[in-house]
Amino acid sequence: MFIQLHSLKRVSLWSLASLAALWFTGCACQKCCAPPPAKPPKTTAQVLMEVDTAFAAQGRTNLVGAFLKYAAPDATSLPMGGTPIHGREAIAESMLSLAKGELLWTPVGADIANGGDLGYTWGTFSFHSKDAEGKPAVSHGKYTTVWKKQPDASWKFVMDIGNTSPPPQ
Repeated sequence: MFIQLHSLKRVSLWSLASLAALWFTGCACQKCCAPPPAKPPKTTAQVLMEVDTAFAAQGRTNLVGAFLKYAAPDATSLPMGGTPIHGREAIAESMLSLAKGELLWTPVGADIANGGDLGYTWGTFSFHSKDAEGKPAVSHGKYTTVWKKQPDASWKFVMDIGNTSPPPQ
């Protein structure tokens, strides 16, 4: 009887050791065989900052073209001191008056609605031109742009608002 009990203990210990080895091997294999973790996706707020930054970069070289590219067909612009301008082409046409100067803007912040299809960016701008006497003139301001995700997953602005501010200090 001693031999049988001793054999059972040995079998039980051997079984436990085998199971433990298989378990550790399986865990190790999962770690070494698993694909590397994916890069975390960019938050939509980051995407909007990138879109507005690209919009601003194109605006430096082709202001009208930038507004044509980044405005939704039904976009509205609320220019300072003017009446609302509706439609992408009308907004781009209104930018022609600014072609005599240089409009520069820098996005500062962004946020996105929980639904993930509507968000905004805001930032500062400066407009460099010449006054009536031909001397350099600069005006400063801030803006808010409302962006809407399009069916093709691109972002287009649906509302653009700006107003002047004192020069930065």
